[in-house]
Amino acid sequence: MTKITRAKDQLKSHIREQNQALILETSERVFARQGLAKTTTQMIANEAGLPKANIHYYYRSKKDLLEAVLERILRLWLDSVSEFNVEDEPRINLTRYISEKVDQSRMNKNASKVFAMALIGEEPFVLDYLKRLFVTELAREKATLQTWIDQGLMAPVSTEHLFISIWAMTQTYADFDAQVKIVLQKDTLEDSDYEEAKQFITRMVLASCGVEPREMTLESGITFFFAILIFAVTPDPGVFAVIAKSMTKGARASVSLCLGMVMSDIVYLVMACFGLAAIASTWEGVFLAIRYIGAAYLIYLGWKMWVAPVATSSEDFTQLESKSEVASFIQGFMISASNPKVILFYIAFLPTFMDLTVLSGFDIVIAAVLAFTALMLGISSISVGASQARRLMKSERSMKRLNRTSGGIMASAGAFLALKS
Repeated sequence: MTKITRAKDQLKSHIREQNQALILETSERVFARQGLAKTTTQMIANEAGLPKANIHYYYRSKKDLLEAVLERILRLWLDSVSEFNVEDEPRINLTRYISEKVDQSRMNKNASKVFAMALIGEEPFVLDYLKRLFVTELAREKATLQTWIDQGLMAPVSTEHLFISIWAMTQTYADFDAQVKIVLQKDTLEDSDYEEAKQFITRMVLASCGVEPREMTLESGITFFFAILIFAVTPDPGVFAVIAKSMTKGARASVSLCLGMVMSDIVYLVMACFGLAAIASTWEGVFLAIRYIGAAYLIYLGWKMWVAPVATSSEDFTQLESKSEVASFIQGFMISASNPKVILFYIAFLPTFMDLTVLSGFDIVIAAVLAFTALMLGISSISVGASQARRLMKSERSMKRLNRTSGGIMASAGAFLALKS
C-alpha cells in the first residue's frame, strides 16, 4: 500500500511540474508579445490549451504568475553565464562572457523582452531581486577585475559601466531585434549575424579594457603543431579507415584518402577562424546526412574488403589499388567531414592559440599550413605503419585474414560513426 501511495504521489508531482512548466513557458511568450499590462490569464490559458481555473490553481493572480516567470528568467540568466575565473586571463573571460550573453539573446528572446518590460515598469519584484543577487554578483566580478588590473593584465575601468555596456550591447539583439532586422535588411536574424555581433562587441570591449589580442607566437605555433599532430593520430573513424586501406592496399594507395581527410579538416579550421561555427550549426541536417552517407560508405567498403579476392604478389596488390585517385580523395573528405568531432575540436581549440576576433589573413594561412603539415605527418605515419603488416603476409591464408580484419575495422568505423551521438 505504501508503494502504491508513493507511486501516486510521484505521478502527481510529475504532472504538477509539467503543468507549471507549460504555464510559465506560455506566459513568457504571451507577456513578450502582448506586454505586461495587456496580458490576461485567459490569454495564457487559451494559448496553453488549459482551463483558466488550472492557471489559478497554481498561481492565485496575474501578479503571482508574472513574478514566477521573472524568477525563472533571472535564475536562467544567472545559471547560464559563467563566473570570471581569476586564474584565466581577462581576454578569455570577457570573450566567453560576451559570447554567452549574445547566445542568451539568441535563444531566449521572449525572456529578455519580458525582463526589459519589467525593468522599464520598475516591477518591485525585479528591483528587489537585482538588489539582492546582482549586486553581490557584480561585487565578486569587480574584485576579479581589480586583481587583473593590479597585475597589469588590463587597464583600469569602471566595473559598473563595463557590465552596463556589455548588457546593453548584447541584449539589444533580443529586446530590439525588430530594429536590428531593419538595419541589417533581413526578415530573420541568422546565426552568422549573432556570430558577427559577438566578434564586434568583443573587439570593442577588449580595446576599451586595454587587453591586447593574442597573436600566434613561435612558442604557441610549435605547441599548436604538436597538438594537431596528437589529434591526427587519435583513434577515430578516419584513422581506422586509413589503417584498413593501408593494410590491404599499401601506403601509396592511401595517399589520396589521407589528403582528402586533411583537406576536410582544413575547411573546418578555416570555418572556425572566420567564426562560421554558427553557420555549421544551421546546416545540422546536411551534416547529419553526410555523416550517415559516410557511415554507409565505410560499411560498404568494409564488406568489399571482407569478400575481396586474395592477393599475395606485388602485381596482384597493384591491381587492387584504387583506379580513381579522385574517388579516394572524396572518400577521405567525406569520412572526415562526417565526423562532428573535427569541427568541435577546432572551435574549442583554436582560441587557446590565437584571438579569433582579430585574425588576419596571414594568421589563417599560418594556422592552415601548420595544421596541414601536422595532419599529413600524423596520418601518413599511421598509413606507413599499417602497410608494413601487409608486407609480412605471404600466404593466401594470412592474406585472407588480413582482408577480413581490415574489412571488419572499416565496417566497425562506419557503424561507430552512424551510432554515435
